Amino acid sequence: MPLILDQLLEPVNGFIILDLHNLWCQIHNFEIPYEEIVALYPLHCVRDIQISGGSWEQSDVTPDRIIWRDTHDDAVPQEVFRLLALTMGRCAGTTNIFTSSSPAARRTGGRRNIVPAAKGTFIHP
Repeated sequence: MPLILDQLLEPVNGFIILDLHNLWCQIHNFEIPYEEIVALYPLHCVRDIQISGGSWEQSDVTPDRIIWRDTHDDAVPQEVFRLLALTMGRCAGTTNIFTSSSPAARRTGGRRNIVPAAKGTFIHP
């Protein structure tokens, strides 16, 4: 069965900008395996890959749970670079890989005052 994104892109010769940091947020926050989530994308349609950073935040829905947000306000996590290495070979049509960051991340060099050491544990640099 064709993927819905294929059906939307094919008639208009469209392409995808694959946001790997957003994908990593979904993997982390919803505990979805990489292979399962990446299978939902027609990777042959990826023209650009975006990587960025984000930040930890307490969940409004489950206050004792920490989630990772795609806020572009911190350095790119190493795990996103690992996803880039896993994904690049699957996206034969990719022409650009770019980073995106907020003005706050650029002012601080991509380093926030609170850095997660482990899920739910924070250290202050």
